[in-house]
Amino acid sequence: SNAQEYVEGTDPTSPAPAPGQVAGVQAVAGNGQNILFWNHQVSVQSYNLYWSTTPGVTKVTGTKIAGVTQPFVHAGLTNGTNYYYVVTAVNNAGESTESAEVFSQPGVPGWNPQVALPVNASQDAVAMSDRGDILLARITDTSGARNLVVEHYREGQGWVSAVQLASQAYSPSVDMNSRGDAMVVWRTYDGATNSMWSATYDAARNIWSAPVYVAQVYSSYEVSLLNDGSALLLCRNSNIVCSQAYSPLHGWDAQVDVGLINGNINIFPPRFSVNEAGQAVAVWQNGLQVMSSILTPGAGWSAATAISDAPSNTAQVREAEVGIDANGNVVAIWIQIVPENRIGYDLELWFGSYDAATGSWGDPEMLKRFASYGSFEAKLAVSASGDAIVVWSNATYSDDVIATYRPVGGDWSRARAVNKNLNGNRAYHPRIGIYDSVNDTVIFREAESDYYPDTFGRVDVLAARYDKAQGGFGIPV
Repeated sequence: SNAQEYVEGTDPTSPAPAPGQVAGVQAVAGNGQNILFWNHQVSVQSYNLYWSTTPGVTKVTGTKIAGVTQPFVHAGLTNGTNYYYVVTAVNNAGESTESAEVFSQPGVPGWNPQVALPVNASQDAVAMSDRGDILLARITDTSGARNLVVEHYREGQGWVSAVQLASQAYSPSVDMNSRGDAMVVWRTYDGATNSMWSATYDAARNIWSAPVYVAQVYSSYEVSLLNDGSALLLCRNSNIVCSQAYSPLHGWDAQVDVGLINGNINIFPPRFSVNEAGQAVAVWQNGLQVMSSILTPGAGWSAATAISDAPSNTAQVREAEVGIDANGNVVAIWIQIVPENRIGYDLELWFGSYDAATGSWGDPEMLKRFASYGSFEAKLAVSASGDAIVVWSNATYSDDVIATYRPVGGDWSRARAVNKNLNGNRAYHPRIGIYDSVNDTVIFREAESDYYPDTFGRVDVLAARYDKAQGGFGIPV
């Protein structure tokens, strides 16, 4: 379209040239599948993939899969067999020549070698794309300059040259989309005023934009970047939860108020989740309740709704987490602390579900109650297809990391220990990630939960993978 050509910098009055050779093709192995990525080109309508189990793939010799989008999951493959690929670009002027050939051998995935992050960083933010690229945004406090420096890690290349985006910078937030594009948001102080700025990275051109003004300073903020280059910033401005939307064509829109926050003690930062359709959900604390609002493209944010039960004896709510699937359905979790006559306080882990078809939240339900008060963490991951997994630890109540899984349309599984209490060590600080398969036969390949078992002063990082077909976690490694 003319608007898209304007964004891409091409002339909407001139016919698009034939597409050039596709660059940056990568094939990442999975269990019974390979995942393909490549650099996006301007004025391209679609991409074709050609593959074979023998090298030397061409448009003539390869098996064609037309109209693919990245990341493309080539599923149903045989583990241990090499698969060779080329990608072509298509527009009205024709089809490009084949890309450089790549190959990958599917198999049971394992961990890559440890990658060291650059040093001399006082504040940093890290994001990773689906293709395995890593972006590190860090503040280097050199003679008080507080420079914001961004660095890329690329598979097979390592850390590439650093780029300085700004000086007198603080608290970067960064996100990457599956194409490898990135956005960094940060705040600056010029000696008189605070302000918010952003910069975007174009993976196809390998360039950073000049810094763009966002707004006056926010006390907390988080950015999410979509594949079409648009972005959403969720922020807190004093006692207001707010958002700002970004488009490549128009830049940043004005601040939009999402909801109010009452009270400043033990307030967790607002959290949000965005899907590729631009639907979003935000959760935050308002007094002793967890509030939520749903963003519908073209309609804006819904009225704030209390999603927690907030019984009269609740002393505190803490650490809400939220996730949204590709259809706009939502799962949220949070912690409620309630007085208990025998020992003082109990911890309760709650969840709520939002049904996009009816546009309403269901009644909140308790997942687990712990008859002790102490160190506790709970994390949530929701796949694009709607599966959800919750993992938690309570160092006071037990020495285990516990997880429960809920398939789309189903019920939560029985909570089980992920670490199997290896060697009697304590396990804590869980993190969780969930991955979708593009075909609907496998909703996600695996979920990872990593934790630290404390062995007489020694701290190890371990991971366990969830296999949906087997219905449980494997042995931690």
